[in-house]
Amino acid sequence: MIGVVTAAQAARYREDGVLFPLPALEPAGIAAALAALARIEALPEPTRKSALTTKSHLLSRTLWDIVHTPAIVEAAAAVIGPDLLVWGAGFFKKPAGSPDFVSWHQDATYWGLEPPDIVTAWLALSPSSVESGCLRVVPGSHRWPIMPHRETFAENNMLSRGQEIAVDVAGQAITEVILEPGQMSLHHVLLAHNSEPNRAAHDRVGFAVRYIGGHVRQAKASRDSATLVRGCNAAGSFELEHAPQGELTPEDLANHAAIVAGVPHLPPKASLDSVVDAAALLFRLLPPVEKQQQQDDHAIGDATAVLRHVHGHQDADQCHQADGAGHGADIVPAPAGDVDATDDRGGDRLKQIGFAQPE
Repeated sequence: MIGVVTAAQAARYREDGVLFPLPALEPAGIAAALAALARIEALPEPTRKSALTTKSHLLSRTLWDIVHTPAIVEAAAAVIGPDLLVWGAGFFKKPAGSPDFVSWHQDATYWGLEPPDIVTAWLALSPSSVESGCLRVVPGSHRWPIMPHRETFAENNMLSRGQEIAVDVAGQAITEVILEPGQMSLHHVLLAHNSEPNRAAHDRVGFAVRYIGGHVRQAKASRDSATLVRGCNAAGSFELEHAPQGELTPEDLANHAAIVAGVPHLPPKASLDSVVDAAALLFRLLPPVEKQQQQDDHAIGDATAVLRHVHGHQDADQCHQADGAGHGADIVPAPAGDVDATDDRGGDRLKQIGFAQPE
């Protein structure tokens, strides 16, 4: 199933900053995504939290395939251009009867991406209705600049700082983004949006994929990483990520820890310590025979050597040559930043600097 976004629909997106409903996943794809979610939810903390919300597609071949799904990729390309990268992907789950909510906000507030040619594809894996706390948007608000946000730290707010836009939206027209399982919405990075608690008898589950244009740059840090899914990384602003080996393999968990530790929302200070931390995590996860080989090679003393052991450290072509399944070649991971990837400090630091995984 390949959904085609018409010229009229693309024009409506440009006018409103949101487009829905669009076809995204067949029933088999929904079931596969929910199975991937269940596997991630079984992980121990603190790994579980970052695996659920931050670049989840780098931990699961199932989720990697989903972010490459033609119906989704082509819809995103229709509204932001032919060159596309995935900058982030993660789950949003509100259990039945949960008081959790998301305050009014704009996604672009903390991301540091310029220009704002960025769209979130929000994939419904369960019914997303008014009762279950669907996405709510202010159509046309994507033409606002980035507005001031106040930090409330409100209980049950799913955003890390409870940040909310410092603008009264009470008098604005609000659209409820109602989706059936397998459908998706597209919304602009500057669009004001929120969601209310789940009052339904079923979980509300979504998977959000952040697509950025190939010309978009990271303005907050000297380096960032993304997954090329279509066309070229024209600006060359992102180190290109590689496909996971399977489902939550030790190597993929270590690679994910290294990348999450280096997210650009953190101070952009280059630090070898966190690369060593990620390498140490990988070393602990390697099978005994591979550990012995690493010791024999004295590679554990050199963090980059350990990362090369997994990823091959090959140079990446900045343009995407998709095979029949829509997958590009494996590509080098970004080095880590200055947060320990092996304990909970990374998650704490993400909260401190305001890294939210907004809807």
